[in-house]
Parts: sequence; C-alpha cells; structure tokens
Amino acid sequence: MNNKIHDRGMIKWQPFDSLTNTKQMKHKLELEKQKVSMPILSDDQLQLIENNIKESYYSKSYIKIYYYFNGTILNKKCKIKFIDYPKKQITISDNTIIYYKQIVEVKII
Repeated sequence: MNNKIHDRGMIKWQPFDSLTNTKQMKHKLELEKQKVSMPILSDDQLQLIENNIKESYYSKSYIKIYYYFNGTILNKKCKIKFIDYPKKQITISDNTIIYYKQIVEVKII
C-alpha cells in the first residue's frame, strides 16, 4: 500500500473565489449604512455661515469649513479664494468649489 497524500493544491480553494464579490458587496453596504442625511439649518445658522464666509474672505484668514458631500460631512482647513454670489458658491484655496447649500458649518481660525 502506498500512503501518499494527494494534495489538490489550489483546486480545493476555487469555490472560495466566488466570495470576493460578496466581500465587495458587504463593503459597499457598510459604506451605505454610514451615510448621513443632509442637516437642515435654520435661517440664523445660514446667516452666521454667510457672515463667517464674508469675514474670512475679506480678512484673508483661515477657516475650517464643514460641508456635506455624497452622504458624508467633510471638513477642510483653507482660505477662501473667490465668492461667486450669483451661483451661490465659493472657491477655496485648493480650487475646490463648494456650494452654499452644501455648507453645514464655518469656523474662523
């Protein structure tokens, strides 16, 4: 009797290759769960945001801006390069354009 072990090598792991799609789906679902809805701001908060933006722009000071994008609230430390009043948007120091309706909070640093 020959007691050699017959190793099937990678063939035995092939059924688990189909799980890669499930891992990606699970990751996408977890990201979807982490998304938040756009906060609703009062008129006072909107006015404060606009005042802080104008003050920062004219004094050329840094701000920390919190804005809503794609289900998350992002923040950046930056300077305001340009305010486009008709389009209601601002351009910050890294050339990112942020619309007023995306902005959640502005803090002057």
